Amino acid sequence: MKTNKNENEQTATAVDERYVSLESVGTMIDSRNGMTYPMVVETEGWIITSRTPDLTMGRHYDSIENDGWFEALSETDKDLIENVFDRMAERYAKSRGI
Repeated sequence: MKTNKNENEQTATAVDERYVSLESVGTMIDSRNGMTYPMVVETEGWIITSRTPDLTMGRHYDSIENDGWFEALSETDKDLIENVFDRMAERYAKSRGI
């Protein structure tokens, strides 16, 4: 998969946040535990002012059974998910002294 430098910078920035926006599926993923939440988008006119997770409707990434959701993921969002889980694995290994 080819990505340009700008996409890679966006990916790195997004993973630094706790909740990472998966724009292609309107979802946010918690970078600490893999929970996913519907994305609530606040706007003023045509300007997006904020994106927040709906914390009342969480589901762990591993329990998503909707094939359409996975098929709708953009390549950029797939990269974001991979980076989130790589970071989670690194934190786990570090906490265990591995």
